[in-house]
Amino acid sequence: MIRFLREARAVREELLEQPHLTVSNSRINSEGRLLRRAAPELYSRLRCRVDGLLHDAKRRRYTSDFLARKKPPLFTNIQLETVNRCNGGCSFCPVNRHDDPRRATRMPEGLFQSFVRQLSALDYDKIFGFFSNNEPLLDKRLPAFAEEARKRLPKATISTVTNGTLLTVDLFRRLMPSLNTVIVNDYNSAPGLNPNIKEVRDYCLTPEGQKLIAGKQVLIEMRNPSRVLGSRGGDAPNRNAVMRPIKALCLCFFRQFIVRPDGGISQCCNDALGQVTMGDLNDATAEEIWRGAPFVAARRTMVDEGRAAIPLCAKCDFAGWTPD
Repeated sequence: MIRFLREARAVREELLEQPHLTVSNSRINSEGRLLRRAAPELYSRLRCRVDGLLHDAKRRRYTSDFLARKKPPLFTNIQLETVNRCNGGCSFCPVNRHDDPRRATRMPEGLFQSFVRQLSALDYDKIFGFFSNNEPLLDKRLPAFAEEARKRLPKATISTVTNGTLLTVDLFRRLMPSLNTVIVNDYNSAPGLNPNIKEVRDYCLTPEGQKLIAGKQVLIEMRNPSRVLGSRGGDAPNRNAVMRPIKALCLCFFRQFIVRPDGGISQCCNDALGQVTMGDLNDATAEEIWRGAPFVAARRTMVDEGRAAIPLCAKCDFAGWTPD
């Protein structure tokens, strides 16, 4: 009991809620749900059922308007991997450092430059994320890439999501001028933050740090590396795929643009292994791929036939985006 109280106190001392800095603890809140661990498919099915009842009518209106347009809207959420490796060992991830079957790849600088120039020409002003199914800080070029993205895309919301193991105060200082949001998922079964992440948190509380993060968002969340989450298109190692396709409509084909380091465009963020390629930035522009046949067909199939008609979607329990 004494140990438990000490650990609880250690966690509480780390927590913060400020305008530009949040430190939260989901090790107990979301990961500890008994139903999620004991019966993940039942949990997912109930959750998606409720989500569908609340939001599917709005999604149907959104997709109808999208498909009716002669020139449909561009993607609003880019996730880009400049490297396709992670140094984490999370049991829920199909590409953790123990199991990743992908061929290690780094994005050529020329390909990155070409992509952000295309986005600049499109006056892209939505979300641009330096992350997907990887650990972005493994690429030492990230500060330079983020700076280039900020220069080319001044209106975009530029972010990264990291497990924080490689994060230092110096690297944080170099990244933040180019980013709007940094999310640090601190996967750690011990109480409190990892020491290097605590240093970054403490730096954010200094006058210099407060000035650096003003107008931005730094989110640090304590997480359990053994958590049970979604099925990830049927590829999550620590749980089974859904047995029967979820009925809730998913908008990933209408919102997301997932860029692999070789220039391939994945079906969605839950296609961690890049099993489906919607296009290749080495052969076509981002706009051509987005409005090309594979995406058009996927959107129509999702609306007309549902997840059951798309192999990865049939095994996935991601609830789906909700229109703004």
